[in-house]
Amino acid sequence: MAKRRKKLTIIEIEKRENYKWGIMFFSTLITIITYLAIFAEMDKTQSHIIIQKETRSLLKEELILTSNQVENLKRPDQLSKRAKKIGLIDSTPETITINLNKKND
Repeated sequence: MAKRRKKLTIIEIEKRENYKWGIMFFSTLITIITYLAIFAEMDKTQSHIIIQKETRSLLKEELILTSNQVENLKRPDQLSKRAKKIGLIDSTPETITINLNKKND
């Protein structure tokens, strides 16, 4: 024989509905909290990326300026100016004389 289903009372039906709504409420709440947490992390990551790009451009600019200064210091006139500033003495050129004696035999 087939089993008869027990007829639910109104209180039991309301209880089941309350469980369903509670589960829906908590699942929606967890979903919203998860979404906000992920959104906050994405925002932090995006701001870090922007800061790193700005720092990179500043460092690149500083590198270009420094390389220009190095190239400028390699010039002989700039080297002599720097040497005079720090008190280095100009070197006096040495004269080298070579005498060639040709003897006619």
